[in-house]
Amino acid sequence: MNAHDALTGSHRAITHSKEAITMLIPEELARSRKHDLLREARQARMIRACTAGRWWRKLARFAQKRADRARQRAAWP
Repeated sequence: MNAHDALTGSHRAITHSKEAITMLIPEELARSRKHDLLREARQARMIRACTAGRWWRKLARFAQKRADRARQRAAWP
């Protein structure tokens, strides 16, 4: 960081990759982080939806078995 950057508050973070070296300013870092957080949130929602679906199927199976047993008991003389 040079004297001008220290006075103006502008700075850049350097990330290294095999293809190229990219300079990211704070706004780009924030945008990148926001993108990552949104992707993680979408993935978490999908996982919760799948888990909820399994739970409802299990509950429906239990209710069906219970109803079948109740009908059988009612049918006995």
